[in-house]
Amino acid sequence: MYTTTDTFVLVHANVISDGRMIEDATISVRNGIIQSITTESSRTKDPLIDCAGLTVGPGLIDMHIHGCGGFDTTQQNLAENIQGMAAFLQEHGITSFQLAIAMDFELLTEIGKVVDAHPELMNNLIGVYTEGPFIALEKKGGIPNESIKAPDEGYLNRILSIEHEQKPIVTTMTTAPELDGIDTIHTRLQEAGVVVASGHSQVYFDQLTQMKDAHITHLYNAMVGLAHRRPGLALLPFMNKDATYELICDYVHVDKEMIHFTLERLGTSRMCLISDGMSFCGRGKGTGRYLGKDIHSDGKACYYSDSNILIGSGMLICDTARQLYADGFIDKVQFFEIAATNPSRVLKLTDRGTIEPGKTADLVLMDDDMHVVRTIKRSIPNIPQES
Repeated sequence: MYTTTDTFVLVHANVISDGRMIEDATISVRNGIIQSITTESSRTKDPLIDCAGLTVGPGLIDMHIHGCGGFDTTQQNLAENIQGMAAFLQEHGITSFQLAIAMDFELLTEIGKVVDAHPELMNNLIGVYTEGPFIALEKKGGIPNESIKAPDEGYLNRILSIEHEQKPIVTTMTTAPELDGIDTIHTRLQEAGVVVASGHSQVYFDQLTQMKDAHITHLYNAMVGLAHRRPGLALLPFMNKDATYELICDYVHVDKEMIHFTLERLGTSRMCLISDGMSFCGRGKGTGRYLGKDIHSDGKACYYSDSNILIGSGMLICDTARQLYADGFIDKVQFFEIAATNPSRVLKLTDRGTIEPGKTADLVLMDDDMHVVRTIKRSIPNIPQES
């Protein structure tokens, strides 16, 4: 269940705020903005929502998702599919998402038209995360060849020219740091305020120069790993203490014990939990089409049916975070750190990702086992409402 409302007071909530849990707290919200968090009893005429001891955290943020709930960008009626993704994710406590695509200029243009025609989508949609075009062919994974190009500043400028409210709709781009001319691309992206993510790369660690503000696309996947003789990009977050990284935790993309190892060594302060989800994400087992090819999902991950190549996850971040919690890899505070706070910091979203005065009241209520009970989203026109 999710609701959209502007002014209310949450009472008897166990609130995750400022890296700790505040028990039996009261959160006051007015006009969709958090006003205060207190342990004092509320004396107000505003509508009350009794949390009855539920855990309340910031709305979750999936910064890397291609599709979910049967919706994605490869189907007819792009607007309905993005709207469907937003509504489906919101039902599952994910109040913001970055739409991931294999770089396709025509598709990106159409997305730009959709968000211009439906600006209310930007209440949930952060922007577009392009995997490519400037990546290594050897580590393309499920990305088609036609989505891959050598670094070309002119082509990049065309990509950045697709804007919404005078900002590029592309907010993150995966690039391979070993490519000739990639430094110029990185400079241009940073000037435009786009997050540079390193991935789909054949680079070895000894070929890397010091990477300031480094962020890594789905750590371990589509890159040279922690090989003992010559490690690759995957070693970077272990050596660069400022590097942030994404991790898919469906236990298919990365082995369960490798995830445990990573969290034991790196902690959670720089990790961004992502789904890398496809259209089947959150729907269990099934078959369908993606980029003109047959695909199937076993409920945990999605594959091309002809080659069995792994192309994305079938699990939402609310489910993989709960899986990590159930296995004792994270606690409740860390649950929201990796699934909300860290992604908001990497994407420089100053209005969400934490519960504190002045932030948007995107909230999720969870039971003791961290199942989503209710989502509260700031009211915005033309987004379906349920109760």
